[in-house]
Amino acid sequence: MKTWTTNNKIRITRVLSGRSNSFVVNDNTLSILVDTGPEFMRNTLLRNLRVLDIKNIHYLILTHSHFDHAANADIIRDLFGAKVLIHKSEANYLRKGENVMIKGTKKFSGFLVSKFGKRLLETLKFDPCPADIEFETDGKLFIPETKIKIIHTPGHTEGSISVIIDDEVALTGDAMIGVSKNHIMPPFGNDINKIINSWGKLLETDCKWFLPSHGSANARELVGKEYVRYRNLQEM
Repeated sequence: MKTWTTNNKIRITRVLSGRSNSFVVNDNTLSILVDTGPEFMRNTLLRNLRVLDIKNIHYLILTHSHFDHAANADIIRDLFGAKVLIHKSEANYLRKGENVMIKGTKKFSGFLVSKFGKRLLETLKFDPCPADIEFETDGKLFIPETKIKIIHTPGHTEGSISVIIDDEVALTGDAMIGVSKNHIMPPFGNDINKIINSWGKLLETDCKWFLPSHGSANARELVGKEYVRYRNLQEM
């Protein structure tokens, strides 16, 4: 399990990787889990949390309500006493165990969504989970005694959020991907312009690393280059 440590000794540990990434954020006083992965990764998630000797999770932050991020929310809430946080616009999806519908950002992914998207997301419903906190205030300091805050980064879905830790590391959900060395645009998303704007918002922080829910960490230099490139394409 790969770990990043900030200057203030906040640890970010990737407890799930591969199909989906999930992260534990720990500052010695509290533990936060960001996303839970899909249902089929549940045993791996629980095993890795045991390896880290995590007995209580104070908060579960869901970057958005898709099955590969929120499918294990209910069991994490029950087993670890976590308060579940999601953006207000997606709380009802989580409550029903439903996926937010999305579009494709590229021709091929757009074709897949048009042919199979609605049916596929219907089959990928997950155990419903009520939210304890519905986030909507942009840039709100999440825990007053820590350097952790949440910002609204829509585009993939309208309620997508990112977690900023110590202004050094950002957990970005599906606002970007880390599958390619040179590209960060997710293949699926409801609004490309909002995705690009969210990159700009993330770059307004001092974060050096951006950890997406799919793939590896993106360096600030790459995110900046992609932001400028897509901005230029918009203006053409």
